[in-house]
Amino acid sequence: MNEGIYVSLDAGNVSFEVFADEWLKGRGADSVEVYRRHLRVHAYPVIDRKTLAALASRPSTVGKWASGIEASPNYKRDIMQTVTAVFAAAVDDGLIKRNPMKSRQVTKPKREKKKIVPWTADRVGTVVAALDHLTPRYACTGVVGATSGQRQGKIFGFSPDDVLWDAGRIKVMRQIKEVRGGGANRLIFALPKTKETREFPAPAALLRGLKAHMEIWPPVAVTLPWGSLDGEPVTVRLFFTTPYGMPLDASVFNRLVWKPALAQADVIPAPVGRRYAAAPDDGMHALRHHYVSALLSAGESLVTAAEFIGDTLMVTAETYAHLMEGDGSRGVAALDRSLGGSVDALRLAV
Repeated sequence: MNEGIYVSLDAGNVSFEVFADEWLKGRGADSVEVYRRHLRVHAYPVIDRKTLAALASRPSTVGKWASGIEASPNYKRDIMQTVTAVFAAAVDDGLIKRNPMKSRQVTKPKREKKKIVPWTADRVGTVVAALDHLTPRYACTGVVGATSGQRQGKIFGFSPDDVLWDAGRIKVMRQIKEVRGGGANRLIFALPKTKETREFPAPAALLRGLKAHMEIWPPVAVTLPWGSLDGEPVTVRLFFTTPYGMPLDASVFNRLVWKPALAQADVIPAPVGRRYAAAPDDGMHALRHHYVSALLSAGESLVTAAEFIGDTLMVTAETYAHLMEGDGSRGVAALDRSLGGSVDALRLAV
């Protein structure tokens, strides 16, 4: 008995991994892959086969696991919150009496408020040039990120049909997401992260780069389910695909395209063997930070920046430092000035 609640002695004799896998099935599509990664990479290797009951009765075991997580304080907190949620579900289901993650033997690091240091235009140009040198097929992914602020999944789902060429504007209509199904990771089309589409002005340099890209690599029609693995199939012409006409997978792209470009641009060290250094601050999201910094430094308002990148004003205010006013044209012109030369210098040749 625990505070009037009876828990069978056999109730918690299920392994942490088995229960956590069941717990994952009830998570939303937007977050399940993040939770799965937390568990698969950081929790399962240590506490996978231990039963819920054993872990609940020995919080020190969980505390030792938590103290051994090798990650930044913020990411470590995220991992621990995922495991806390798994144990909370086990408590709710009557499998264990108490959540071991809430024991005094488990210490969560304080969340750090890390100030974004945006890439300079020179660094963006160097990385884009490295992409152009190593994998010219994907050079314009860097251009799109730096001149429109789109997240990686949206860049991969970007279509010529999303560009209002004469008006000089682009629409963000979808992203390519990785979801789990049938024992493997699979790709789907989905709405942007905020569930809303948007339209905003595009720098002329971006339009020039996209046109040059299409002359060598015409758009490829890709069909994927929409919203979920059992969603309605949708066909979209994409700017960026594999040489075999397949949609881009983020983990493969990061390993084979993005990190080699970072290494050539001296953003990260050359690989040791085949393994590149971690680059938590230098993923494709760094291009998004550059985009926002260019808008704000040119005098655009935080409201305008939030509208262009599709984030809430609160999130944008928490992430970026300065507030300036404008209607969007100055920031777009600034992006043209800072990156137009880099775009025009692309070889885009195999």
